Amino acid sequence: MLYRHPWRNRVKGKRKAMAEKYIMTAAKLIAPVIETSFAVGYDWCVEVVKASQYVELANDLEINKAITYLRQKDFNQAVDTLKMFEKKDSRVKSAAATNLSFLYYLENDFAQASSYADLAVNSDRYNPSALTNKGNTVFANGDYEKAAEFYKEALRNDSSCTEALYNIGLTYKKLNRLDEALDCFLKLHAILRNSAQVLYQIVNVYELMEDPNQATEWLMQLISVVPTDSKALSKLGELYDSEGDKSQAFQYYYESYRCFPSNIEVIEWLGAYYIDTQFCEKAIQYFERASLIQPTQVKWQLMVASCFRRSGNYQKALDTYKDIHRKFPENVECLRFLVRLCTDIGLKEVQEYATKLKRLEKMKEIREQLSHMD
Repeated sequence: MLYRHPWRNRVKGKRKAMAEKYIMTAAKLIAPVIETSFAVGYDWCVEVVKASQYVELANDLEINKAITYLRQKDFNQAVDTLKMFEKKDSRVKSAAATNLSFLYYLENDFAQASSYADLAVNSDRYNPSALTNKGNTVFANGDYEKAAEFYKEALRNDSSCTEALYNIGLTYKKLNRLDEALDCFLKLHAILRNSAQVLYQIVNVYELMEDPNQATEWLMQLISVVPTDSKALSKLGELYDSEGDKSQAFQYYYESYRCFPSNIEVIEWLGAYYIDTQFCEKAIQYFERASLIQPTQVKWQLMVASCFRRSGNYQKALDTYKDIHRKFPENVECLRFLVRLCTDIGLKEVQEYATKLKRLEKMKEIREQLSHMD
């Protein structure tokens, strides 16, 4: 009987793995172009593989077909393709059920997601993706302690399962176990050095721990990874503002506005900053932009008029208040300023606006009395 050296088995195993990789790559490349549609092309590849010594790859190709449907946003075809594997062997069934669970989870169908997660776990208890998906469905139901157990089991089976590590960090956050959450995200950062999501979670945990210095430090790292992320920039501005450093806060709020000039909170902060620093003319452009974004909010148009008034441009302020009154005839604040400005300038219209103001204030008084009677 011939003795086979172990190293020969290893070489053979490596060659087989390499051959399988090449076959899978070739199928992915040619399937979309050899027939009228990628699905027909995949079917041809599957038949060819079934007739070869790599017959077990046929199932993997079918799963790839389902994933391609998903990339094309054809959810129904992806589900139908994956459901064909429910009666296959345990490994393939687990892989298909894992994907189905994830698809239903994305659709917020947690009952189906949970059902397929159970099927995936029961078919292969050592499948970390299946355990992670099961943890996700339990997490969605608010049972964070139980979700953490599934994520831990996934990590015991595969310590490099970054999804499970990330999700257990989120779970610890929910449970207010902030030190453990931070530990998870710092471990993840060591694996995924430039992950913006992980960096954001570290920032958030330090905020929850009320450690603004560390939060600021990690936000700086986040911005080095995503320099045009308007939310990260405005968050850094908010942190500096809370520390009383207005000039640094302005720098980051302004950068945030430059990257995304439609964030109302950022626009409001910049407008207020220019009012505080006595540059009301500069504040006008921000409040005008806010009024374009929220045209039904009288607040922004009143702020524009207020800036004209503060900067001494009374005619422009008067015109703006008149325009606001036409759009919002029931606004008491606008009428009060119209009465005040018309009085200061000496315009005859003052009586008209004063009468309207009295009527509105009387109506408001009656409404309040009626509400107290109720």
